[in-house]
Amino acid sequence: MRSFSSISLRLSKRFCIILSASVLLLAVLFVLVVRSVIRSEQKKELLFACQTILDSAPNFDFEPLPFYVSYLVCDLNGNVLATNDPFLPVLPDSRGRVKKFVQKGFFTDGDLAILYFSLEQNEMTAICAISLDGGVEERLFSGLPLAILFAIFPIIAFSFLLSFFLTRRVLRPVGELAKSAERISSSNLGELLPVRGTGDELDEIAIAFNALFARLKSDFERERQFTSDVSHELKTPVAVILGQANLLLRWGKDDPAQLQKSLESIRKEARSMQAITANLLQLSRLENSRVEIKKEETDILKLLFRIQNEFSTIAPNLKIKIDGNATANTDSELLHQVLTAVVSNSVKYAGESCEIFAFAEKNGDDVLISLTDNGDGFPEDAINKVFDRFFRADEAHSRTGGSGLGLAISRAIVRSLGGEIRAENADGGGARIIIKIPA
Repeated sequence: MRSFSSISLRLSKRFCIILSASVLLLAVLFVLVVRSVIRSEQKKELLFACQTILDSAPNFDFEPLPFYVSYLVCDLNGNVLATNDPFLPVLPDSRGRVKKFVQKGFFTDGDLAILYFSLEQNEMTAICAISLDGGVEERLFSGLPLAILFAIFPIIAFSFLLSFFLTRRVLRPVGELAKSAERISSSNLGELLPVRGTGDELDEIAIAFNALFARLKSDFERERQFTSDVSHELKTPVAVILGQANLLLRWGKDDPAQLQKSLESIRKEARSMQAITANLLQLSRLENSRVEIKKEETDILKLLFRIQNEFSTIAPNLKIKIDGNATANTDSELLHQVLTAVVSNSVKYAGESCEIFAFAEKNGDDVLISLTDNGDGFPEDAINKVFDRFFRADEAHSRTGGSGLGLAISRAIVRSLGGEIRAENADGGGARIIIKIPA
């Protein structure tokens, strides 16, 4: 894969530069450390020599110094009192450090180049020096820059080859992940990235992306189903409206009875479409957290009695029994919409003469609200689907039973309130909806 090779090449170059710079820096640091150690030893040696000479004054009778150490002792006026090198000049005070002194053309055949250290005691100054000409350490230091320069080129070549090999080896699993990712699209989200089982960071990335693809696949399938359901739901009212309109255009407009019937049918289907689109809009806002939640202290029993009073005119034969006692800090209007949808669902499937037992209680930090009807209950294969969009357990209600969005909206509302909602069948028969919201 071309992009993978280019990435490997770029990383190899960077690694080569970093490695070469690191080697060069280490070499320089090594030279500086060695030089510092040598200077420290030279200072100790010169200091010892100066101290030995001054301690032997005024006769200057001391053990012989190493052959490579030159010394000179002078008074405060610069008069030489003792020396083993007549060519060693009186030098400035070194101020407690080893100093380098170079004078061009000092000798007829060369320059004077020395390291010296001076020490003052009893109005005398001792100067001890070491010649730099021909010193092993000086030759070493002078040749090191050239040696490092020649050594850096094979180091660069070796580091480039090593880094290229290492980066290709390290990035090979990344390349496999990239190739697998290129093959994945919205049509085959079920294909997963390879997990090698090593437990390293690449495996963690692959596992995370596989989980992401699984969620995307679920979302895509839900949206496809949603689009299909919307098309199916809107297809019938659109077909009815077009059929009635064509009927009116051909001859129905001249028949007052048919005209009235067609207009009523068109209005009914238009209202159905309006309800579907309004519910879809609300559901979209709820799922995208664009609905403002206005929480207030809400008496759940008062809310249930309000539902009972409202349905007394809609379904006069409906009986709602209310028990329990609980309050919750929640959005009362949104919770009212949820309870209305649940009771409407019971009326729709259990009949207008059904009985509903509503119970509310405090359970720890939550409030539980259960509504149980005396109908036939949910089909076992439908319990986990009753909150899906456009789902109807009884297809016979497909034209008279609403849009199939009531419980889906209820679930979205309850989730936006920070709670949960579930469906089950009661032990004695009938359907039960349980709502749990924070108290």
